[in-house]
Amino acid sequence: MHLINTTVLLVYDVTDTDTFLRVRKWVKELQQMASNDIVMVIAANKNDFIRSKKYDIQEAESYAMTIGAKLFLTSAKFGSGINDVFLDLTARLLQKKKNSAQGSSPALPRKGIIVVDDEPEREPPPKCCS
Repeated sequence: MHLINTTVLLVYDVTDTDTFLRVRKWVKELQQMASNDIVMVIAANKNDFIRSKKYDIQEAESYAMTIGAKLFLTSAKFGSGINDVFLDLTARLLQKKKNSAQGSSPALPRKGIIVVDDEPEREPPPKCCS
């Protein structure tokens, strides 16, 4: 399978190191399956558990930069950072679409969209006096 125009929101738990390691694994899989124009955002969730953080946020930010993603500190419990994640994701998608429309990147085919034309084909009118 090859993914085109892929947008990914990866979430990991700052209190569980294994979840960040899984993010790294998922990114490798995505990079193998998707084209280079993948838009990725990483949410470091449970940021409200400051004392329980198991994974270094600076390391996570550095990793996000190397893969072209942006890292957000979030707390689903308190709703902090959630809007920022989706606003950034939306802005990046709109910019990508704008760049594509301006010819900065090649137009990519849409997947999963089938155009159905309900109009029956019309026969040309009969030729008269030929």
